[in-house]
Amino acid sequence: AYLGNVRLQSATPKNQRKKGAVPVGVTVMDPRPLQSRKMNVKKEDKPSVTLDYRLDALERLGVVCKSNIPENRQDKVYFTFSSPSAASYVIRLFYKGREKPVVNMDLLLEDLLERKHNKVEILDLEYVHLSVIKLLEFLERKFSR
Repeated sequence: AYLGNVRLQSATPKNQRKKGAVPVGVTVMDPRPLQSRKMNVKKEDKPSVTLDYRLDALERLGVVCKSNIPENRQDKVYFTFSSPSAASYVIRLFYKGREKPVVNMDLLLEDLLERKHNKVEILDLEYVHLSVIKLLEFLERKFSR
């Protein structure tokens, strides 16, 4: 219940939250086991947004802090970011001309927050290193609903 509340709060901008609409803390109203209950999460009608960013743009934003990609290939590398559900993100690294992504990573907000809490500053995607703090800021800015 607590994680559900955190997901709902992080997915709704502060200025759009209604007083009392999202409970704070752990609240379990139904005594049945979690497996027998259905979550009362509203599905959004709009499709998931996918954002494309070139490697150099993410470097300027501070999201990419290190790249192992040769300079002559960097202009053909781009990332896609999407959020299929609240507090869930998909990061893909593509090389132009290839149909499938080179790197595909599914992330949960809890995973990134745990890394930040444990002072893990780098998210290693094999070919590039992402700053955990800058990535959190970027995802919050782009996908806050």
